[in-house]
Amino acid sequence: MLLLALLAVVVSTFGDYGITWDEPSNRNYASSVVRWYESSGRDQAAITAAMRHYGGLFELVATLAERALPFGTYESRHLATALVGVLGIVFTYMLGKALGGRTTGLVAASLLTLTPVYYGHMFANPKDVPFAALYSLALVAILRWYQSWPSAGWRHALAVGAATGLAAAVRVGGLVLFLVLTLAVALRLASDWRRRDRRPWNRETLRALTPLCAAPPIAWVVMCAFWPFAMVSPIAHPLEALRAFSQYSWHGKVLLGGRLFDAHNLPWDYLPRWFLVTTPDSTLVAVGIVVAMVLLTRLWRLSGWCRGELAVLVAAAAVPFAVLVANHATLYDGLRHVLFIIPPLSAVLAHLLVCGFRALPHRRERLAAAFLLALAAAVMIADMVRLHPYQYVYFNRIVAGGLRGAAGKYETDYWGASLKEAAEWTVAHVPATAGQPVRVGNSCSPDLTGYFIARDPNAKDRFVNVDVGNVLRGDVDIALAITRGGRHEKLPGKVLHRVERDGAALAYVIAVDHTTAIAELGQGGQGAPAEHSSATRPEY
Repeated sequence: MLLLALLAVVVSTFGDYGITWDEPSNRNYASSVVRWYESSGRDQAAITAAMRHYGGLFELVATLAERALPFGTYESRHLATALVGVLGIVFTYMLGKALGGRTTGLVAASLLTLTPVYYGHMFANPKDVPFAALYSLALVAILRWYQSWPSAGWRHALAVGAATGLAAAVRVGGLVLFLVLTLAVALRLASDWRRRDRRPWNRETLRALTPLCAAPPIAWVVMCAFWPFAMVSPIAHPLEALRAFSQYSWHGKVLLGGRLFDAHNLPWDYLPRWFLVTTPDSTLVAVGIVVAMVLLTRLWRLSGWCRGELAVLVAAAAVPFAVLVANHATLYDGLRHVLFIIPPLSAVLAHLLVCGFRALPHRRERLAAAFLLALAAAVMIADMVRLHPYQYVYFNRIVAGGLRGAAGKYETDYWGASLKEAAEWTVAHVPATAGQPVRVGNSCSPDLTGYFIARDPNAKDRFVNVDVGNVLRGDVDIALAITRGGRHEKLPGKVLHRVERDGAALAYVIAVDHTTAIAELGQGGQGAPAEHSSATRPEY
């Protein structure tokens, strides 16, 4: 029922989501990947592209969706990404089921579904959401191998290798799964060592480990098969991509807690703080209930906290997180680069929660905890509906004070998805003047608004979409700007409209000063003149 309801919502709403900043470049890379295969490698654009260090698996899927589905280019890509995100929720159910049965799986899937940062990215993130889904699939394969010991055979090794290879064919960082697999093997060997009174390995152990030796080469072959850059040089190029990502440095500015930091010189608590302010209130309530259950019951004993499966999932989330924090990695855009650790964390929390319910001695206590969870889930659903289609800009109430409390302290619409709504308002409310088309541009990428203007038959003759450079020079009539980097403050003009959620502005429609005729529309429009004082404008 949960899966059917989720699919119904996805299919009925995927067209509401705007284009995000990275999607045009992702689509260009996807086209080069497809041309590489269609030309049998003669077209080398995918090998030299700026995004060549990313695998091409999902780019192939998204391009096939464009060609097969009867929707627009980006709408088709959004539907494909969303369906892969739904698969990630299914795999999270499987992780929970491996820990504690079907009830645990259902709770894990529900927790992930009600995580706005994951749900919102499902519709417009062609790198991190597919990677998160396939990372979860690989963890499912590793847990099944672990639980089948010592009878695990070639079938399990093939599943582990293929799933790991698919994850790495989206982002080469998926190879970290071999560290998780190594931990699972070590836990199994340690368990057998204790069980056999510290005697050395026997034939049964060697027979179980032998098929697993095939998993790394299988993963490497699968990864290269969907990645032109790796196929050209199967060893050197994946290693080059690993080095490139480990040394990546973006020289933009990041807003954190009301202060600006260089993305390559962030405080150590960047990720912990983003988790603290964006973890759903419903999840925080669940964590609070688990803590209370630990204090009131023997939860740690009943949950089997030292079980290998639980340790594997905790390590799958904690190790990448700890490495990024310890290395002061270049990060930005909140949690989107670490979405893959949210599914295993959801499964672990679900397991503790279900075990805690079973440990409570009285029915009255179980009903009270269930009521709190149901109430928190209902509020969470209402929040996600109210934010639609910008679920990824969610901030919790308990710590961050909601989206309104976080605006100005953290980036909200860092991806430009709200420019679709701004463009639609412009088309509906701004007429052409003196028979001349209105020059419209945005502060991010021409496609983010030009795509929707070009698709509207009533807008193509009335509006001309201009490049970002024209917007920055003021050579534009209507400027559409998100709040990231103070882009809405860089052009003087009259605010005609604000795209808002929960009282926080996500994007502005601004009539630039030199277009007096259009600026007069602002007299009856929404908003007020944009502020330009040096005291309120961020310095970038």
